Amino acid sequence: MTITCYLYKIPFQNPFKTGKNIYKYREGIILELKKEGITAYGEAAPLPGFSSYSLNEVLTQLKEFQSEFKQLFQNRNPREVAVDFYHKNTIKPSLQFALDTLITDWMSQKHGQSLADFLFENHNNYININGVVGSSAGIIEMLDKSAVFDQPRFYDYSEI
Repeated sequence: MTITCYLYKIPFQNPFKTGKNIYKYREGIILELKKEGITAYGEAAPLPGFSSYSLNEVLTQLKEFQSEFKQLFQNRNPREVAVDFYHKNTIKPSLQFALDTLITDWMSQKHGQSLADFLFENHNNYININGVVGSSAGIIEMLDKSAVFDQPRFYDYSEI
């Protein structure tokens, strides 16, 4: 079994502007687990200004608890063990998400199911979305570029 950590820094095509910050890139960590012929992934990507902690703090916890994280996968149900571990060690939420995603991806593949089938008995084959739009962007212009008005369930409320 191996767990590999990849750091990434991807520039936005256009800066993402909020009321407080301008983001020119997105950075985070991809965790890759290889065990029993299965490759699974998880991601931690705290966003400065939204998260109360930094990517470096997540990396520090990842290094500090690396042997414990590997131990999670020695258990029959690593999800149950992980929740208890998070609470006892105050694991950062982004790292919890990365590990939960990694565990769930691995377990779903181990059971020969899609992630949706593994998590939900009855699920839709589509997902309604809610996006964040930067404060300086023209919302209608941005939505026109993304062609969401051509899809069902999106309406231009400015003309009502």
